Amino acid sequence: MSKRPHWQRVASTLFAMLVLALVVVLPILRDQHGTEVTRYRNALLAERGKAGDFDWTPANWPADFQREHAPVPSALQQWHGLQQPANLNVWSRTLLLAKALTGRPRKGNMIAKPTLQTLQIIERSGAGYCADYTKVLNALGYAADIPVRQWSFSFDGFGGWGHTFNEIWDEAAQRWRMIDVFNGFYPRDANSGEGLSALEFRQRLLQSPQSILWERLEAGRFGFHDDAEALTYFRNGANEWYLWWGNDPLSYDSNAVVAFAARFGRLPEQVAGLLTGAMPGFKMLVTEDNADTVAAVGRLKAFLLGAALIELMLFGVLLWQLLAWRKSWRRSQHKLLQDSQVS
Repeated sequence: MSKRPHWQRVASTLFAMLVLALVVVLPILRDQHGTEVTRYRNALLAERGKAGDFDWTPANWPADFQREHAPVPSALQQWHGLQQPANLNVWSRTLLLAKALTGRPRKGNMIAKPTLQTLQIIERSGAGYCADYTKVLNALGYAADIPVRQWSFSFDGFGGWGHTFNEIWDEAAQRWRMIDVFNGFYPRDANSGEGLSALEFRQRLLQSPQSILWERLEAGRFGFHDDAEALTYFRNGANEWYLWWGNDPLSYDSNAVVAFAARFGRLPEQVAGLLTGAMPGFKMLVTEDNADTVAAVGRLKAFLLGAALIELMLFGVLLWQLLAWRKSWRRSQHKLLQDSQVS
C-alpha cells in the first residue's frame, strides 16, 4: 500500500475533526457579548429540576449537593466582618456580613479570582460582578456556620446574560430568606415585613408585585434607579431561574487541577472544573412557560456531548491511521533495504 492513501485518510480525518470543531466554536467566535461560552457551560451543567429539588431544608441536604467541606482559611476566619456578637440571630449576622461587603461604591468590574482574593478586591475597591459577591457570601456563610445556597436566572435561554444571588436559612424562622448583596437589597412582605424566600419573591414578581418591599442594605447601594426598574429587571428573568447544586467555592479553589488551569485563564479553569466535577451543576426551575427553553438547553447539551464523543472517536481513528501509515512506511523501508542488498 502506498503512502498517498494513508495521507489522504489522515487528511480526511483531520478535516472532519476541524469541521466539527468549527461548528461548535463558531457561535462563540461570533458572539460579541461573551455569553455563548457560558451558555455552553450551563448546558453541560444543567438538569431539569423537580419539586423536591427546591423545597428542602438544611436538616436534609440533598445527598448529591456539593456542600462546602474545606477547612476555613485563617485569613477568612479573621476577617473583620465575621467578628460578631455571639447573641445575634442568623439573619442579623447575615445582614452584618452583607453590609461589610458593601462598604465601598460599587464599580461592577468582574473579578473572577479565587474566593479570598475576590473578598479582598471587593473590600478594597468595590469591584465585582454578582457572581463574585455570591461566591464570597457562600464562603462567609460557611465560615459563620450559616446555611446558604445560590440562585441564578438568565434572560437568554439559560445562557450567560443574567444574575445570581444568595438565599440563607433562617433557623429561628425555619425558612429560606433571599438576599441580593450585589444589588444591595433583600425582599420583604410589604404588609408583615417578613423576609421572602427566593421562590416566594419570584411568585410575587409574577402575581402580586405590589406586595414586595425592596429593603435596601445601605443607602446609595441599591443597584437600580428605583423599585420599578428593579421589578422590570427581575420580572424579565422570571422564566429562567435555576438553583446551583453546590455552595463550595473554597473546595473549588483548592482543587489542584482547577488551580493549575487557572494560571492560563478563566476558560481553561472552567473546563478543568467541568472535567473534574469540581464545578457544581444546577437544577432548572421548570414551568409551563419555559418548557421550550428547557428543552432547547437539553438539545444543546446532547449536541455538545455528541460532538465531544465524535471528536474522541475521530481522534481514535486518526491514531489508528497514523500507526498504520508508520507500519506501512517501515515495511516499504525494509523492502527497499532488501532490494538494495539483492542488487
